[in-house]
Amino acid sequence: MPYIGRDTDKLSNVEVLDNITFDGSSSYTLQKGGSNFTPSSANTLLVSIDGVVQAGNFTVSGSTIDFGTAVAGTSTCDFILHYGVGLITTPADGTVTNDKINYPLAKSGATVSTFNRTTDDGDILELQKDGTAVGSIGVNNSDNIFIGGNASNHSGIEFGTESMLPRINNTISSNSVDLGNSSVLWKNIYLSGGLYVGGTGSANYLDDYEEGTWTPSLSETVNGFSGAPTPSSTEGKYTKIGRLVYLTGKIIFDSSQSHTAYSYIDGLPFSTSTQSAGGVYNTQGAADGNATGFVRVGLSSNRCSLVENDVAIGGSTVFLFNVTYIAD
Repeated sequence: MPYIGRDTDKLSNVEVLDNITFDGSSSYTLQKGGSNFTPSSANTLLVSIDGVVQAGNFTVSGSTIDFGTAVAGTSTCDFILHYGVGLITTPADGTVTNDKINYPLAKSGATVSTFNRTTDDGDILELQKDGTAVGSIGVNNSDNIFIGGNASNHSGIEFGTESMLPRINNTISSNSVDLGNSSVLWKNIYLSGGLYVGGTGSANYLDDYEEGTWTPSLSETVNGFSGAPTPSSTEGKYTKIGRLVYLTGKIIFDSSQSHTAYSYIDGLPFSTSTQSAGGVYNTQGAADGNATGFVRVGLSSNRCSLVENDVAIGGSTVFLFNVTYIAD
């Protein structure tokens, strides 16, 4: 059964201490076998002087007994007895030192780390390796929980009191990480929510970044014309940062076709009601071997209008276009 206190063989034993040689002083050192002895308390001692048993008329501090008055050098100490007091279930305040609460972590029989509550800051739990501080866990002067660093600079990853999202302490030291330090490599950072950049307002909130592909398709022409040309293949790519979408597309024709100069391109990856425009390049127009135009976004939620200044489509004609717009 675990316990706190003296060894179990001292629970009821009577220990005989060394007799005191009086010299006219009031205070003397208690010893057993020539070594200083600290009793449990003054109440566990019986002292006989000149055949008179003393009890309760002296005090004890550590291994020093004080009779409160000078004891003549002619007096004789007959005996000093110390009585056991049983188990101590609760240690007294200040009686357990750091050395008594160190907890070594072992790997293959070798001590690799030790937890130690430091004396210079009551809110720090220090991590040690082979007796040397290598980090800490605690509460710093800003009342934030931190992990890492050491007891002297309190650097590391901090968890604020209002939010448990960690932040990196910018103090540059051998035990801290600075996000602006080019020598620090971050492999991947995963954010389930968004990121505030440059402020904490809604305008500073970035909640999305993605890249992908989309498939553009031509639909019916407008302004009284009909019969959209049929491409042999199409491809498209996009990058979305927050609500800003950068879109590119390619439409390829293997055969000559006629069409109006105004068609729809369907299949936008993100709908929008905000109008914007981008450029179009036709690699084989009838007039001079190429032609340009523009695409217009925002007239309909998930399509854009294709407008070019040459309506000819020859063999191996390619429309290249791009547009940047704001997604809904």
